[in-house]
Amino acid sequence: MKARRNLLSTVESFLERVFQAPFKFLPSRLEPIELGHKLERVMDDNKTLRHDGQFIVPNVYDIYVSEKDYQELSLNLNRLIEDWQEQLRTYAHHRQYVISDNNLILHLEVKPSLNARQVEIKALEPLGIGRNLERAMDDNKVERHGKRFVVPNTYNIYVSIKDHQYLSSKEGILSRGWQEQLISYARHHQYLLSVDPIVHLHPRTSLKEGQVVVEVAADEGPGGHAATQALNAEQLAKLQAQFLQNQQAKAQGMPQGAAPTSGVSAPNQPVSPRYQGSAPTIPPTSALPHAQLTIALPQGGQQVYRIEKPVVSIGRQLDNDIVVEDKRVGRYHAQVKFDGQQFTIIDLGSTNGTLINRILGVHQHVLRNGDVFTIGGYDFHYERR
Repeated sequence: MKARRNLLSTVESFLERVFQAPFKFLPSRLEPIELGHKLERVMDDNKTLRHDGQFIVPNVYDIYVSEKDYQELSLNLNRLIEDWQEQLRTYAHHRQYVISDNNLILHLEVKPSLNARQVEIKALEPLGIGRNLERAMDDNKVERHGKRFVVPNTYNIYVSIKDHQYLSSKEGILSRGWQEQLISYARHHQYLLSVDPIVHLHPRTSLKEGQVVVEVAADEGPGGHAATQALNAEQLAKLQAQFLQNQQAKAQGMPQGAAPTSGVSAPNQPVSPRYQGSAPTIPPTSALPHAQLTIALPQGGQQVYRIEKPVVSIGRQLDNDIVVEDKRVGRYHAQVKFDGQQFTIIDLGSTNGTLINRILGVHQHVLRNGDVFTIGGYDFHYERR
């Protein structure tokens, strides 16, 4: 039956390419249905066989199109995103794929180097990090409690600087998927694991693009022993409910830092409130030094944002810590990150880049008192006391 389904998929894909080929020579706009079929092929190309015999597929897709196609598609973008999401869900269900985190996130961006009707799609988690996490769990299991194995519950993932720039903008989504994958893997092998596995993503300069290193650590409980317990269906449901609660809190916009207390960013104001909770993707650090960003607004005036967390995200999307309402700014444009000693501004591969002290093209810069970086039409003045 599986061989028959694979053969049928191959024939469908071949016929689709045959019928599309003649039209590629005709000047035409990018049709949404054509882009939907490309998303299906990317899902197929990035499926991974899981420990239970099912294929898991990515749940985040970055779609890059030309400026002309973006202008046409953006006229009805919300409806298109919903249609593509439903198309991918139906496609995954038809082929019995498992969607990571049971959620689909689609982003449409402009890539200036693309011509009309050209499309590039990146499916998030191209490095197979989930399989690396499973191997790390297997390699570090310890026999305790008779014949039961205890496994670590803290996993540190190291990737290259370039891969980190791409992955870190969606770290929260990826982390939840990795956590759920580790829980499922532990249950399948009857490992003893704490209810909430913790996954951190870090850059490492010695790694090349595509390389992944996973290091593990076991949390210590009373008496110096790892605090563990058997994972059951009730605990898994509890963890999933916790994820849902966090998402709802984020959507409601709880106060953060110097953001307005109204729960919604004021027009032309770059600072937006965000859910303030114990984010599982941020490693514990020592007390943060006193630092702030004074943001000069294009229409005049300024706002002060106190840096009170190890990672501050900046971009156009509403779930950023600092929301910059400017079309030149990427949805997840940049981060200010504290490594325990100093703050660094990191451009997350944005299309228009980040000016640092009036210099364009710098992807990462250690901030010093008095530095200025510019995103869109906003100047950010960094101060540390």
